[in-house]
Formats: sequence, structure tokens, C-alpha cells
Amino acid sequence: MRIERKMLAALLFIATLLSVSGQFYGAPIHTQVIVYEPVEQPYSPSWDSDLNRIHDDLDKKLRDMSFGDSVNVIAKGASIELLEAAAADYNCEVSSRYPAINAIALQIDKHLIDDFSKDVRIHHLEDADLEMKTFLDSSLDVTEIPEAYANYPYHGEGMVIAIVDTGIDNSHMDLDDDDPYNDHKVIAFRDVINGNDDFSLPIDAYDDQGHGTHCASIAAGTGEASSGQYRGVAYASQLVGVKVLSGEGSGTEQQILDGMQWVIDNKDVYGIDIVSMSLGSNSATPSDGTDSLCQMADAMMDAGLLLFVAAGNHGYPEWLYGYNTIGSPAASEKAVTIGSVNDDGSWSSFSNEGPTGDDRIKPDVMAVGADVTAAKADSTNQYVAYSGTSMATPTAAGIGALLRQANPSLNPSQLKDVLQDTAMDMGDPGKDNTYGSGIIQTKQALDVVTGGIDNPPTVSIEAPLDQSTVSDTYRILVAASDDNSVTSVELAIDGTWIDITANYDGTHYYYDWDTTTYSEGLHTISARATDDASQTAETTIEVTVSNEGPIDNPPTCVIADPTEGETITGTHRILVSASDDNGINAIEVRIDGGSWIDITGNFDGAYYYYDFDSTTVDDGTHGIEARAIDTISQATSDTISVTVENEIVQNAMFIADIEVSSWSFWIFTYCEVEVTIVAGTPSDYVGLSGATVNLETTSPLGSTKSYSDTTDSSGVAYFDIGWISSGTWVFKVIDVTHADYTYDPSLNINGDTVEVDL
Repeated sequence: MRIERKMLAALLFIATLLSVSGQFYGAPIHTQVIVYEPVEQPYSPSWDSDLNRIHDDLDKKLRDMSFGDSVNVIAKGASIELLEAAAADYNCEVSSRYPAINAIALQIDKHLIDDFSKDVRIHHLEDADLEMKTFLDSSLDVTEIPEAYANYPYHGEGMVIAIVDTGIDNSHMDLDDDDPYNDHKVIAFRDVINGNDDFSLPIDAYDDQGHGTHCASIAAGTGEASSGQYRGVAYASQLVGVKVLSGEGSGTEQQILDGMQWVIDNKDVYGIDIVSMSLGSNSATPSDGTDSLCQMADAMMDAGLLLFVAAGNHGYPEWLYGYNTIGSPAASEKAVTIGSVNDDGSWSSFSNEGPTGDDRIKPDVMAVGADVTAAKADSTNQYVAYSGTSMATPTAAGIGALLRQANPSLNPSQLKDVLQDTAMDMGDPGKDNTYGSGIIQTKQALDVVTGGIDNPPTVSIEAPLDQSTVSDTYRILVAASDDNSVTSVELAIDGTWIDITANYDGTHYYYDWDTTTYSEGLHTISARATDDASQTAETTIEVTVSNEGPIDNPPTCVIADPTEGETITGTHRILVSASDDNGINAIEVRIDGGSWIDITGNFDGAYYYYDFDSTTVDDGTHGIEARAIDTISQATSDTISVTVENEIVQNAMFIADIEVSSWSFWIFTYCEVEVTIVAGTPSDYVGLSGATVNLETTSPLGSTKSYSDTTDSSGVAYFDIGWISSGTWVFKVIDVTHADYTYDPSLNINGDTVEVDL
């Protein structure tokens, strides 16, 4: 196995991380007019230890600079006008303006910094070039997204999500304009890094790193390339790409602020409802929410934009991941800060924990961010699995789009409260610094924002059956239900309605129909149910009235297994379904028109059966016939054709071995699986290269995950399962394909499944 080499590489990577400190890492409404008014705040931030109005990160940078050097800074003050006047007095050119937070970006000589910071028009200074990086290191069940789809008609229709990241590759099938829900998937692209903006449809966006594409796919991808398997949460929504990170996955604080201000300024132009930001900072000291990025995040929420930001990927242990602190903009007081859980709901060890620098609880809520599969940039139709709060954040953003679609009257603060109030509490009771308020529960959140859905009632006629024959006085049985209450049930025979609400036996509503008062022949029976919201449901069947004598219909007979045209091998159990209104006398089967075989005594409670040994006949097409005989010798038969194939397939391939290896460190387990595919026969085979192996894993809690790899020259396919929880895991090969060989599971040496306690 290669797992030892992977552990060595991981330790070398950790050593590299430990040599770097203070890094930034990256991770993902409605119309109103915003008036920006200066608000003077008390000055005691956690990030300015000497209170000299210069951020500690900038102070540290200045100490390493020479006298004649210049530096790019973010200056924050009471108003843009006062800041611009101060910049002019120091002969500094303003490069960016941020009216949302009353700040500007400018370049200034180092020797002027001290005087500039003491100017009464300056509140504080930050490093405009401070590096930001992606939080790059699924699953929908734990966040109730399938339940939401099942109960509500919301998939992001009419919603626009801004992805502030490395860009979006909208040539991928899941993100292109061949979209069943919209004429255009990406409707605008702002490129802060390279200036390659595109605001004219169709949009030509790009992503030279891949992180943003992955996030966009999680939030809103159509899943077209996977036939829906890997579609995004709000898959019917549209996207705006805002590229603020480079091809290396990093950007400066000024670039991030430029992108955020652009979103605020253009939210009404493009109808932006949701913003996803999977990026941020990581330092030894947590942010207190008063730095420019956090303030800009607050301003986005105030502007009517529901903003989701990543908590960070530097959780526990710190020697492995970095500083386990809440950085910026994750410390924003108003934005929704997202942490990561695994598929089973357990905390992802890389997910950052609070509190903030001013002792507020963060993160706010959690979503799945571990091993999430989504679109791979520059691939057109391929996928890749990543882990991180980067992945949890667009998941939450997609959920936010569903809530906003369901009730556009709620503002971002109200929607944040709903997400927290309906979250599934985890960890310590109440909101805590590991799980926040808990795991987002999408269906419960939709229940709150919609006031709960009221579905129409259901109704069905249980007896008699459609197209059956009735006589004498026949009791008609009707089943009706509603998610709130059924107020009335009615029955109509040939169009005349009768209220039968009071006729209820505890299971069915009923009506005793005297068929002798009706003519012989065909009649209609209709049933209608009404609920407390006056919603109705109706169904109709046809029956034949016959009172001229006792009715004895012929029996029914259907071969349920195998199906028409199916290929069978070895001993195959033939299943026959048969019934009669008076009783079955005999069930028989025969092969290729031979002698009838009585299988009346072979009944498993659902089917009559016969174990057919197909090795007793030649390979090729054969007929199977079954017949049912009732008590008055009426018979009904069913015939199908099947293909018998018992000879070993030429160029057959099969599984020789499935080997699971694991490496444990403390409470963590790293797992890898090797599957060996061979060609030949079980007694004489060789390793086969170029075979595509599809593997499915099942966790101790029952969640499943699919993987795919191609065998190497020795016939081995390698699967890096990664860090997993302890317990019983099941690894099953679902399929094997090859251009020149056919997979024959009957030749597998030890089967296709391995169960291991890890």
C-alpha cells in the first residue's frame, strides 16, 4: 500500500505549515437604498495591542521595511471625503474607495505612517496587501435538504448567488448556459485580480484555480454532467462570479474589499440575493469583528445581502491545521459564519472554533464540508471531492437561497435567526463555540419561513378494484388523509354525490351500495376528499354490475422474475404471481414447452416459485411459461423468453482481491483501499490495466460515498478514502468496466464486498 508514503508526505506538509504564521486562508435580497452615515466607535480592538491605530499585522510588516519604502494600506475614518482630504495632504493617491465602511485604500511612504495614523481624520490603518487564501482542504441528508425538496417546490428559482472566490468556470456542464432552469447560469463576472470583467450575456467567466468553481457547483450546479447525482443545493438559481483570489488561491485584503464593495454597489443591477465567501484570515489572535473585512461583511448584511462566510480550516489539533481561531471576515457580527461537520453530523476536526476576540460565540451554524464532490474546473464534465469549511459555506448559501425564495419579505438578519433557531443542537446544550447553534435543518427552516406547508388531501377507492365485477349489496371502501385534517368525504355513483363523512369504521370511509337497483353493465364510482383549507382530491374507477348469477372470473398469472429478455446464469428462482376471486387450485411452470411442473406448494407468502437450474439447458434463448388454474378449471398463463449464458465469457475480468489498509493517529484513522482486477479464469489469471473500478463505501452510520479509479499496470485501483470515523465500514465494488473485457461477477474470487472494523 502507498499509505506510509502518504503519511510521510502529510507530516512534511505539516512541518511546512508550522514554519508559516499569520497567513490568510480562503473558504461561500432584496432592494433597498442604503445611506452610509459615519458612526464613531470606541477604540479598543483586539488586533491593536499597543492602541497606536495601526493593525498589529501592519506594525509587524513596517518593522521589516526600510526608510524609503512605501506600503499599501486601508485607512478607515468618519467619511470618504475626510479620508480623501487626509490622503491629499500626505500626497497619497487613493486606489480604492469603500463607502460601505467609510474606508479607502492608498499607498504611503513608511516614514509618514506614524503621523498619518495620528491624524484626527484617521480611525485606524490596516495592511491592504495582507494575504488571503482559500479554505480548500457530500452530502445533503444531515441538513434535511432531501426532506425540503420532498415537501416544498423551492430549488432556487429566481435567486442569484454571488460567489466571491477564485472565479467560476462556466464551461463546465453543471454551470454553463445549457441550463434547464435559466437562459444563462452565470449572469455577470467581475475580475478584481486580472481585470477580465464580463457583463454582457453570454458571460465568458473563468477560474484559474478551481476553488470557486467547486463552491459555485455546490451552491447552484445543475448536476447535468452526473445526471443529477452531484447537483447543487439551489440548482435552479443563477450566479454572479466575483474573482478576488488569484490562480494560487490568494488575494490581498484590498482585493477582497474591492470585490465586496462591488457586490454592494451592483446588487440591484443583477438582483443578487445571497453571497458566499469561502475565504479569510488565520492568525494567533482571533478577530473581534472591528477590522475592515468584518465591517464590510456587516455592511453587506445591512445592504440586504444574506452573506455566508467560512469559519476557517485550522481547527484541532493546531499543530496539524494552524491557529484554531476565528479570523476575518468570519468574526463578522452580522454575517452567517459556517463551520463544517462530516456526513454523520460529527464535527470536522479542521473546522475552526470560537470565540471571537470580543468573546462572541462563533461559528453560527454548521453544514457538511467533509469530502464534498462537486464540479472540477477545466474539465467540462468531471468532478472532484474536497473538504473544508469552503464546501460547507456554499452548501449553507444554497440553503439560504431556498429560504429567500420561499419568503422574500424576510431580511438577512431574520433569515440568520431562522437558521439558528431551527438548527439541530450538537455538542454542549445551546449555542457553543464548536457547533454554534448546530447543524442547519433545511426543511424545518422552510417550515418557519412559510408558516408550514398545507398539502392537498389524498383519496383512493380501496374496494372494489378498478375494472372488477360487483353484485348484490357491495360495501365501497374509501381511504382519505390530509396533513392537517379531512373535513368531508363524498362518493358518487355515475355522477351523483353522496356525503359519507360520518360512515367511518376507523380505517375506511364506506358506503353500502345496492347494485340490484342499477342496470347491468359498466358504472363509474368516484370519491372526493376535502381538507380544512378547502383543497380537494378526487379519484374515479369503473366497475361492472352483474346480478344475473354468480361470477367466477378467470385467475390472474404473471411471471414476476425473471423479466422478458433477461440473461440468467446458474440456478435462478422463477417467481410467479397468481390470484383468483374464488381460489387457486394449481400453479405450474414449464421450460421450452416441456412437461408442466406443479409448484403450488412452493409459496413464500408473496410469490409461487421454482428454482430453475439453467445449467441443464444449452446457452441461448429459452421460453418460460407459467399457468394458474382456479377451482372451476379456468386457466390463465404467462410466457417470457430469457437468455441462458453459463459459459465463461471470453475476455472476462473479475475481482481478485479487495484490500483495506488504515493508519491511526490518536482518535483519527486514515484509510486506503486497493482493488485488484484480473483477466482469465479463477485458476489462471493476470492483472488487468485500464479497468475502471467503481467503489462504494458505507459508514458506521449508514451514509454512502462513491469513488472511481482506473487500474494500473499490475491491475490495482487505488482509493484514498482519507480520514474517517471509527466503527464498521463496508467497501463494495459496484461495477467494473473496460474497453476490451467484460466484468463477470460470478468469477470473483472472494466476492465484491469487504466489511472492516476500523
